[in-house]
Amino acid sequence: MIPLMKSAFLREEETKRALAEFIISAPRLSMDSKCREFEQEFAAFQGRKHAVLFNSGGSANLAMLQALKNLGRLKDGDPVGFSGLTWSTNTMPIIQLGMEPIAIDCDPETLNVMSHNFEERIREAGMKALFITNALGFTGTWTEYATSAPGDRSC
Repeated sequence: MIPLMKSAFLREEETKRALAEFIISAPRLSMDSKCREFEQEFAAFQGRKHAVLFNSGGSANLAMLQALKNLGRLKDGDPVGFSGLTWSTNTMPIIQLGMEPIAIDCDPETLNVMSHNFEERIREAGMKALFITNALGFTGTWTEYATSAPGDRSC
């Protein structure tokens, strides 16, 4: 059995009150100055000069792949892997931007891509980029790939 999360908020009551207060008192219901404030604080937290807030993960995925194309890191026809169990917002940007979507099998126990699935598929397809989706917040085991030295990897 897969346990589902009890609540979507951390400190739910406090979070709901703060959100309601913001909605009541905000001069406009858009990202506005709070967005810029968040971007600056998040960039500082990450030790970066800049950060960009998007309205959704799908928009962020599309912008990220477009940026990689603009930088010459990806090009039309490049194979881009994605978890076999994922959202359309992970696959559509690959298709929209003219790259080749490559599905990677998920393990039925974790519902996630595991390192052995990834290694096998990367050998076959030579992926240039990868979207990994951890279904329901669960993670798989990547130890055999993640802990090996780059020269030891067979893919």
